Amino acid sequence: MDVLKLSYDYLPRRLKPCFLYLGIYPEDYEIPAKELIQLWIAEGFIQPHESGTPNAPEPEDVGEDYLGELVDRSLIQVTSTRSYGGVKTCKVHDLLRELCILESKANNSLEVFTESNIHANNTSNPHRLSFLCNAQSYVSSVKPDTRSLFFFAGAGRTNCKESCLKNFQSIQVLHLQDQVYFTLDSNDLETMIHLKYLRLKRPANRKVYVPYYIWNLPKLETLDLEVWAPFTILDGFWKLDRLRHVYVRCSTKLPPAAPQAPTILWNLQTLYGVALDQTIASLFSNNIFPNLRKLALQYGSRKDETDSLFSRFSKKKIEQACTSDYSSATLHELLASST
Repeated sequence: MDVLKLSYDYLPRRLKPCFLYLGIYPEDYEIPAKELIQLWIAEGFIQPHESGTPNAPEPEDVGEDYLGELVDRSLIQVTSTRSYGGVKTCKVHDLLRELCILESKANNSLEVFTESNIHANNTSNPHRLSFLCNAQSYVSSVKPDTRSLFFFAGAGRTNCKESCLKNFQSIQVLHLQDQVYFTLDSNDLETMIHLKYLRLKRPANRKVYVPYYIWNLPKLETLDLEVWAPFTILDGFWKLDRLRHVYVRCSTKLPPAAPQAPTILWNLQTLYGVALDQTIASLFSNNIFPNLRKLALQYGSRKDETDSLFSRFSKKKIEQACTSDYSSATLHELLASST
């Protein structure tokens, strides 16, 4: 452990919080690289002077560089790569993960709870909490100034009769993964005015409710709704001008933009899983997403109808594009040939 500690001690200051952040994940967990980088951004780990100035790289690009540096230092293991290059998923060695947890606890930045320690007396007040177990009976005692909450699938799953996630007024990151014993309603979200990152994943066999107040979160940057049931995106979507990444499922439809003064979502880079229909075609023809880099659409129309919709798309420089049936290359050709 001493040798590993030296590897951490010699990290540049900008990389230290990024490395320690790996402790939030369960042991042997395959970490999606994009998710990790989006979390780093939400937490403010990307240095301000490295983005936001003319010709500066996007925060996501800086995050890719950070990740690459940690890989080069053998602090992160690459488990899969993307077809066009770059890390797709990664993991951290058990001993390095333990180092992340110990160092994070020592500097009061993160506490990781398991079945073995969740009921122990804890006098610390870390900024971030990660629950790798059933936290239903504990979460009500979490201090309201906690900034980040992570919940991963745990044992002893039961359903809360009332929401367990009230009064977190300072929270910026909320990661709910496979937690069937939590509900999340609009009353909870009304207090989360600083929320930047929201991931909500539910098992495919569970009913899900997507709170309408999601569309009223003014600082939201990443929204990942992995719920396998149809829901409605409300008009408030167009007020979320800080959105950078949106992931939905089940061919969810975007609402039309206001025709008088349509909102331009300048920051949006990822749009995943929305339905290919007349609305999305109109939005693209009006260049509502001028800086979009990654696009994935779902459709149920005949191919000739789909091609007709694509003819309304404006030319865009999109790095990745796909539909539920077309190959990436085919969609790139459609986008490139459209006017």
